[in-house]
Amino acid sequence: MSDLELRSLYQAAQDALGRGDNTGAAGIAERMLELRRNEVNALRILADAANRTWQPDRAAEYMTRVVRVAPKSAEFRVELAGLHAALRQYPRALEQYDKAMKLAPGMPSALAGKAMVYILQGKYDRARRVLKPVLAGGSVAPELAAPALRVLLRDGDLAAAIDLGERVVATAPPPNMALRDVCFELARAYERDGRYEEAFAAAERGNAILAPSFDIDGYTRRVDRFIATYTRELLASLPRPAEPSELPVFIVGMPRCGSTLVERILHAHPDAHGAGELNLVFRITAELPMMLGSESGYPECVADLDQPHVDEASARYLDALRAHAPAAPRIVDKELTNHEHVGLLGVLFPRGHVIHCRRDPVDNCLSCYMERLAPDNARYATDLRHLGQFHRQYERLMEHWREVLDHPPLEVEYEALTADPEDQTRRILEFCDLPWDDACLSFHRVKRAEQTLSTDQVRKPIYRSSVGRAERFGPLLDPLREALEQDPGQKP
Repeated sequence: MSDLELRSLYQAAQDALGRGDNTGAAGIAERMLELRRNEVNALRILADAANRTWQPDRAAEYMTRVVRVAPKSAEFRVELAGLHAALRQYPRALEQYDKAMKLAPGMPSALAGKAMVYILQGKYDRARRVLKPVLAGGSVAPELAAPALRVLLRDGDLAAAIDLGERVVATAPPPNMALRDVCFELARAYERDGRYEEAFAAAERGNAILAPSFDIDGYTRRVDRFIATYTRELLASLPRPAEPSELPVFIVGMPRCGSTLVERILHAHPDAHGAGELNLVFRITAELPMMLGSESGYPECVADLDQPHVDEASARYLDALRAHAPAAPRIVDKELTNHEHVGLLGVLFPRGHVIHCRRDPVDNCLSCYMERLAPDNARYATDLRHLGQFHRQYERLMEHWREVLDHPPLEVEYEALTADPEDQTRRILEFCDLPWDDACLSFHRVKRAEQTLSTDQVRKPIYRSSVGRAERFGPLLDPLREALEQDPGQKP
């Protein structure tokens, strides 16, 4: 095959990714590999498609092949390091960042990635050493500014953080993910300094960078399908596993709802392990129609579930879950989007434990808006109206689960948890059939590398400063409040 033909296929795969057709893009990339083994562009497309479908482990496998084919590319090593970091494989990530810097000394993305790994591990002294030239002043690349801002904010040096952020933004670099991160860190610095209008403006600028489109009508129809499919009658008619397990604990809800706090409380218990945000349920739902040989897609295909397939799907998930902590009696899966699949969880894991973390809707949505959530994973979060509309649909679906499930999720309110940690922790442990342990109230003392936007917060005791946060922004949040008040069945 000629290079021209391969370039044509590559462009078609890129176009498919641009449309959100990850399956189509992967199919084209596989065709490229059939025509030219170890074609780098094809492997990168496969890695990108896997990452976009919450499969960072598969993405890392493809990027490892890329690095083997092109070992002298510092850029590819940085991409692989980022995937290792997403999987909490921090030693591997640091190894690839170091190799990238040997190939390209001073490479900003490699330095920034290495600093962020240290930050995620709570090793701020090492992050400071990596970022020493940046923290000393002078011209700063946006890639390096974001982790430097995090270090300055950690140190409480608001003046230096604001100065650095404003200098980077004032240079008007091209809009990209690095500048987006700087905008959100600058917003955090402004907010801590009590400059709420400037904080909101910085977050607004960050959200405008690479803001994806969000189809609220399409998402409403998606929720309609879940509600129409998972009726009380269907759930009662479906088989349950022959050997139901108490192992899994699922935490679901909106981003920024206090879920990381609940996971850390459980992780501090000697009989529980917090595994983070796993894509295991997503994989089951993606494969279910083919597994069942069903002509219907998910969720409608669940009506075709029979005993062998229920046993198979349940066992597959549990095997993958146990790999995270083979001896733990409870393992926590904190993939928040599993709120869509609570009905399926009730079928596959009838003795499992689903915890729904909730928070004041305005505070919750504001926190999403002020954070650099991954655009592909939370398309609604870059626009206040979309945030409010998505929240209403999410609440509509959660209300449905409460109505149709014999054992609905445990509702944990963030405000109640921060007001009375011991009482709420006892509720959580009792729900998970775990005995009381004082360590759960000192979760912040448990050493653990994080992979969450709440890295700094979860290393502190419980605090209440985020309760009522929205009040400080006043009328700036009126579009959000209006969207939250809209009937979820209305057209936006």
